[in-house]
Amino acid sequence: MSIEIIFKVCGTALLAVITLNIMKQVKAELVPLTRIAVLTVLFSVSLSLINPIISYIKELSYKSSTVEYIELLIRCLGVSLFTKLISDICNDSGEGTCSAVVQWIGGVQIINLSIPLIEKILSYVVELL
Repeated sequence: MSIEIIFKVCGTALLAVITLNIMKQVKAELVPLTRIAVLTVLFSVSLSLINPIISYIKELSYKSSTVEYIELLIRCLGVSLFTKLISDICNDSGEGTCSAVVQWIGGVQIINLSIPLIEKILSYVVELL
């Protein structure tokens, strides 16, 4: 992947913002659908950028004994990024309350994913005492 992808993504986002602002004045009812389409395209690009990173991290984790921790980290990162994306979509649509709930549920899910790690840490602490 080259640096050109960043310029393409930023150019696409800038073009989308300009288009959406023009559409607000001409045909406002199409703005949410257009926004979702643009975000879907940009999100799919971000997934293609994340895949090499995840592959590299998994490769490193298999060489060491930290596979379960790396997988937990990747899952939590995925929940965080997806929650942020959906929360921003809700905010852009004027649904601040829905956005806050999505963020809260994402945080709760990250805690749920982390429970096995928390239990393991607590068992080590108990053993030390």
